[in-house]
Amino acid sequence: MINNISRLQELFIPVNSFFKTNYVKIFSVGVLITVSAIALKIFLSKQLPKKEIVQKELIPQKSVKKEIQKEYAVLYMSITGNPSHLGHMSAIATAIDVLAKRDITVVEAKISLASPYYLGEKVARATYNIAALSQEAREFLLHGAINEAARLNMFKGVPVTYWNDQSRGYADHTLSYVTLAKISKYPVYFVSGDDLCKKMMNWVGTGVERAIVISRNKGEDLKGYQLKNSKYIRMFEKSSYPALESLSSTAIQEGKEQLQPKELQIYFQTAKLLAKS
Repeated sequence: MINNISRLQELFIPVNSFFKTNYVKIFSVGVLITVSAIALKIFLSKQLPKKEIVQKELIPQKSVKKEIQKEYAVLYMSITGNPSHLGHMSAIATAIDVLAKRDITVVEAKISLASPYYLGEKVARATYNIAALSQEAREFLLHGAINEAARLNMFKGVPVTYWNDQSRGYADHTLSYVTLAKISKYPVYFVSGDDLCKKMMNWVGTGVERAIVISRNKGEDLKGYQLKNSKYIRMFEKSSYPALESLSSTAIQEGKEQLQPKELQIYFQTAKLLAKS
């Protein structure tokens, strides 16, 4: 056992001598390696381009509301206007209300007068004594009715104007509708009373694609006139102005001039006398 320990000591003596002799050298080499590594790191940091860290700004996300596609429309109505009155204007006003309930905004409304030829035929067929007012008188009284309705805010700010659809010759209301629909930026709705709807058989085959029919007869159901499985749109509505349902051109012609605005009564009486003379 003692001999074995002696041998181990003999083996480690050269190792100890080596470390004692070369300690300074080993330490120096270690220091040199460390310093070299630091120097290399500094050198490389100067040579390589620095990557700038850009901090992205957090932009608060705004809640994006889906925009509802707005719908617009144009109204067109043709009347004999012998003479015009607030009853006619209430039909336009009702149509504006009807479309508003369907989120459709009316941008304008046009009213035309039947041709003098049609007026002459209508007067000739009449069973009561009425006068065929001149074109000038009918236009004047139409403008007067429009202005009175606008003053009463019946149109809710929608511009309503007279459209002379006869300027290029004779035209009936269906032809005028088709003409206006072709040049209009927005869909055109024809406004009519229930009597014309029945007379024209709901305008089947005439090109009148959209119509709002205003009924003056309480309790009468016009839904039976609705076109089934058709691209044509028909809206059957009651008047928004029931107090004006009794107004009619016939009543005014028969002597109830007070149904007109005061400023138009004298003009109408004069125009009526001139028409009969």
